[in-house]
Amino acid sequence: MRELIQGSWQKAGTNPLPKGRVLLFIHGTFSNNEMYLHELSQTAEGKGLLAKIQNKQHYDQVLAFDHPTLSVSPVLNAMDLGRMFKGSEADVDVISHSRGGLVTRWWFETYDTRTKGKSRAVLVGSPLAGTSLASAPRLRAGINLLTNVAKVVGKGTSLASATFPILTVVTGLLRVLVSAGTLAAKTPILDAAVALIPGLSAQALVSNNEELNRLNEVHTNKLTYFAVQSNFKPTAPGWEFWKYFVHIGDRLKDWGSDMVFNAPNDLVVDTASMTVLVKPPQAISIAAPLDFGDSPTVHHTVYFRQPQTASFIAKSLGIA
Repeated sequence: MRELIQGSWQKAGTNPLPKGRVLLFIHGTFSNNEMYLHELSQTAEGKGLLAKIQNKQHYDQVLAFDHPTLSVSPVLNAMDLGRMFKGSEADVDVISHSRGGLVTRWWFETYDTRTKGKSRAVLVGSPLAGTSLASAPRLRAGINLLTNVAKVVGKGTSLASATFPILTVVTGLLRVLVSAGTLAAKTPILDAAVALIPGLSAQALVSNNEELNRLNEVHTNKLTYFAVQSNFKPTAPGWEFWKYFVHIGDRLKDWGSDMVFNAPNDLVVDTASMTVLVKPPQAISIAAPLDFGDSPTVHHTVYFRQPQTASFIAKSLGIA
């Protein structure tokens, strides 16, 4: 745990305040909490948000939770958070990205050890019901997709500056496969490697993901969640390869093995997954998310450099 002091994360090992108001940032897979400071500083709205959360008017403490994202599942990260906040009675707001949303929900809903205190969270691009990119049968197609993205960015497109962070996802997934070692190489399908990575398999959008099935069984109204989502729909000529990886009607019905996503997505997470709180038949979702809709520019790694995101966070958490 680190604290935001004069624009940077400092004092590793900081303990949460026992009382008052705390704002906590939780990063996603292949990422870190420096990302928030860098991305939010790209817009006037983001800079304003960073200034307001540090002026002590809204929060007594601003923290970042640094945690492993591959070697353990989000459940274990949430257990660690529970221990860190043991004995605290502080009100806690969370801003999370991607996998960080799963850590947030597991903590709030199962491992929160606070004896008192309110809880709210803004979950940005979070795989609350999983992501197809972490699904073992689609892993190879996912690697191919992101590799193609990297090639387009490397050639210098209009999205190059905004898309560059996605390269961390590409290299990260490749490292995952390498880390699986000879065991994965000897299996009938390379996709079996994903099962060897707890932090990745826990995010898989598959029917037998028992972690997510349990997480999405019930929901309590005592918790307040907000969400941000997008459907990345590139239109530039260099992105023509996209149609080979995303389901587009019946004309692709024979290409199923080459697809990553069967529905709208932000390049990493299925859009419909980002607001799920309880699966059918109850089907409870986060209401009124910030939805960028079909966007040629807003994808998974650039949410926080959008002025609308900073404004939505400020409005949702009452940071006027």
